[in-house]
Amino acid sequence: MSNIKVARAYSVRITQSSFEYATTNWKLYGAVISISKGHILDVDLPYLHLSVPDEDVPTGDNINEWVSFGLKYLNEGKNLLVHCEAGQNRSVIVASLIEAMFYKRNWWDIVNIRHNEMLKEDPPSNWWPYEHWRKAIGEWLMKLVVRPPASPINPPPFTTIPIEEAIKLAGNTRPDFLGSLYKYASLLSKNSLIVEIGTCRAESTTAMACAIKGKGSRIITIDPVFKTGEVWIMDSHINGPGYVNSRVADVINKLTSLGLSECISICADYSWNILSKWSGEEIDLLFIDGSHYPEDLKADLEWTKFVKPGGFLVVDDWFFEIKETCLNYLADKPFKLLHESTDAPTDDYCVTIFQKS
Repeated sequence: MSNIKVARAYSVRITQSSFEYATTNWKLYGAVISISKGHILDVDLPYLHLSVPDEDVPTGDNINEWVSFGLKYLNEGKNLLVHCEAGQNRSVIVASLIEAMFYKRNWWDIVNIRHNEMLKEDPPSNWWPYEHWRKAIGEWLMKLVVRPPASPINPPPFTTIPIEEAIKLAGNTRPDFLGSLYKYASLLSKNSLIVEIGTCRAESTTAMACAIKGKGSRIITIDPVFKTGEVWIMDSHINGPGYVNSRVADVINKLTSLGLSECISICADYSWNILSKWSGEEIDLLFIDGSHYPEDLKADLEWTKFVKPGGFLVVDDWFFEIKETCLNYLADKPFKLLHESTDAPTDDYCVTIFQKS
């Protein structure tokens, strides 16, 4: 029975295997990750042993360590071996996560390919029922992308994406809106911090990430619906084009396949809960597109205390209730109105923009 799965047609190999295979074949690789609970390899090369019990879910810190280690040596052109006890569950998931990050591919495609390869074997080498396996993958991957507001795993080592391409990648549904966010994010200096309240389908997140890519900057995007596993937005026309129902998996697929997830942290909670634990770090750009109820918006606006002097506050959906709530809240705050969105926005901006003096 074979239990060796290799990512083919690339310059480096990412192999998942059993402990038995690893003990006799580790010299074929440049670095090894061990997830085996009880066995430690005696190898003469870079080696990370960070175990997780079978059928258990690791911590977010564990996943960050695995991915950072794997990316480091893959970027050096070394083949990577990932092993557990049987090479069928834990190593599959970790190898797939690293492959998705390294090759900027859709993680769900990768894990499905690996899983289907195992099912073709006679007898099938995967012990777990398929739905059990899918659930485990989802839990692990959510820990990779939905993580605390900390520094990214590794800042992407490439330049920003041009605005026209960024708008297409983001979704192209509202080019003026996405272009506005891109332009203001692109004004920020290196190592800046953007906080976004309201992720939804990550279209705005994507546009801003394209503008800061390669600058050592990061985005913390906050949305409580990630707790439930669903992302949704609804207007009065529930059966019309304004109604969207998409899965968290869609958002994660987008961010990983575009190579943007490394500079983005998704916080699955209400903004005021995240704010209560905030370290005090200053924010360069605060984008609010969350709940439109006045009391919720007031709670979101509490984040403005952490916008640094010269930093920006950007507000979407400038309806009457939002306009009234924002202007009243900011009346005695050091914010200057730079641009007010109207029913006929300018060619440049279709959001309302303030700057902290």
